[in-house]
Amino acid sequence: ADRQPLTETAPATETVTANEADVQTNAYLGQALSETTDTVKVQRRSSAFFDPNIRGFRNGQIYTQTDGVYNVAARQDLDTMLSTIDPNTIQDVIIIPGPYGVRYGPAFGFIDIARIPTPRYDCGFESHVRINETYQDNGSQNIGRAVVFGGSQNWGYRVSYGDRRGSDYRSGDSTLIPSSYLNHDLLGEFGFDTSEGQRIEFAYSRLDQGDTEYAAQFFDISALTYQGYNLRLIDEDPAAPWTRLVTQGWYNETDYTGNTLNPS
Repeated sequence: ADRQPLTETAPATETVTANEADVQTNAYLGQALSETTDTVKVQRRSSAFFDPNIRGFRNGQIYTQTDGVYNVAARQDLDTMLSTIDPNTIQDVIIIPGPYGVRYGPAFGFIDIARIPTPRYDCGFESHVRINETYQDNGSQNIGRAVVFGGSQNWGYRVSYGDRRGSDYRSGDSTLIPSSYLNHDLLGEFGFDTSEGQRIEFAYSRLDQGDTEYAAQFFDISALTYQGYNLRLIDEDPAAPWTRLVTQGWYNETDYTGNTLNPS
């Protein structure tokens, strides 16, 4: 099924494009959605992670997927569903407040994220680099990202690497808030056109989260590693009996360790 009819037949559905949410200049997808939509709000778990809420529904009650891959936090009081997604790769986000969706089945709420397809270039091979960095003095928070992308007429690739780190910050009354973190994320994508209107897309994503402190939480994370694989065969041939057909297989896993003694 095509993505667009959802907004035409379901008034309660919100479709947010990357430009509308300005997610490509926002380091955190959850924060960008809360600033753009009426139905999504966030709870700030730490300086680096925002837990999305839809009409009061929380992590574990909201069905979230990225390019058809189901996302779930390893530990709902520490991790968040959107922490593994690079905002620079977002094409649009469909938000359904629930309590059900025809495409997705029963749930309290839905967040469906579509990444930008790997690029194609009609004039032959091209390769590009984009680098951006954001710095916040309070907490010495530094957020950097490098994206390399390119391809040719019938294939394309994208590699995105992000580095996010920070230390404890001070609140308005100069209270030191334990909030240090060290995170690295990697996304590698490759697409190849098998024929007119048909293509294969493969994506590998990884998140390495180092010592992360969560204010007002009993546990901190010592190390968390997420990695996921997604292989899709996409058929958008105008002569086919369907608008869009996707056959895919995906696998992801998350390992983490934590403690109660993480020093500031």
